Amino acid sequence: MKNALLTTLLISFNVAASLSQAIKQTHIPLDNTSGIPFSKQQRDVFVDGFEIDKFGNYYFLGGNTISTWLVKFNGTKSIYRKKQGVNIGQKLYIHNDKVYTFNYLRNTLSVSGMDGEQISTYKKITPQRINSFRFIDSTLIVDNNDKVDISLTNYQLYTLTGQKNGITFNAYNIPEDIVKNKDIRNSVYLGKWNGKYLFWTVDDKRLDFEKYFLVNNKGAIEKTKSLNSKPFGHGFEDYEEFKKLRNGVIYIFGYKGKGGIITQLSVTEMFK
Repeated sequence: MKNALLTTLLISFNVAASLSQAIKQTHIPLDNTSGIPFSKQQRDVFVDGFEIDKFGNYYFLGGNTISTWLVKFNGTKSIYRKKQGVNIGQKLYIHNDKVYTFNYLRNTLSVSGMDGEQISTYKKITPQRINSFRFIDSTLIVDNNDKVDISLTNYQLYTLTGQKNGITFNAYNIPEDIVKNKDIRNSVYLGKWNGKYLFWTVDDKRLDFEKYFLVNNKGAIEKTKSLNSKPFGHGFEDYEEFKKLRNGVIYIFGYKGKGGIITQLSVTEMFK
């Protein structure tokens, strides 16, 4: 029994040691004066947007009904705090040294510079009611629930200047062979890495675990990694916005108490 216990402890230690090389964390307070801007309803914490630039700086969008702030951090060091319009929108996306956000209720796309100063606004890009949206590969993908087929949802594609640019039949505008895989269909697409498609989902067989898997262009899962999600803190409601693949790293933004937790997972270390 002692030998079996020792073996289990050694395995656990080796796994933890290998993961420690892949995981880095940054802790920044949730604070509307000097930290991450947020709002709170009852016990739930809300942040409107999270993004990472090519240098690894963090951007957060959030605040209350009076003020919304776009803030930038280099690690735990605050770089700037720029007050935005209260209805500027949700989600953050960086492309070609510009920061984008979208208000789906007003159908308004807003663009800021990397200094946080607003550059332009594209209003009423669609007259239709929007159910969901996301920024993927320099494209704004909008679900307006306009059915062209009883079994398919028509997702509209827009440029980052608010111009309609076609349609797709899945939320991420990726090949249909991939989303046909039932194990992938309800997962969150994080992006491409080394020519593979990287997805995230909760592990429905183990409490407090989540799974990451690499998929080839034919929809076959080639590698899978499960991780205990407790160290990442409490997750926000919008999984797509707060789990992002940037610079070969998966960034997870969560919180615990009054502190924000940004976790970095090296994809290379995870799947080596």
